[in-house]
Amino acid sequence: MKAHKLTFVVVDFENYGSDNYITEIEQADMGGMASCIDVESVDIGEWHDDHPLNFKSKKKDVFEEFSKIQSQR
Repeated sequence: MKAHKLTFVVVDFENYGSDNYITEIEQADMGGMASCIDVESVDIGEWHDDHPLNFKSKKKDVFEEFSKIQSQR
């Protein structure tokens, strides 16, 4: 299984605010308003409930966990 870290640039024509864009990106398609400028992918092995990237079950910094896995590969 792979995980992908995406970096976006969003032009905020409506003064929507970065927090609102983050929520929108997490919840739905941005309708072409966001452009992905960077992608990093890493093989994360088998998925299980205790996987380090299972941030829903634990309070972890998912970017830090992604970087740790990436540096181990």
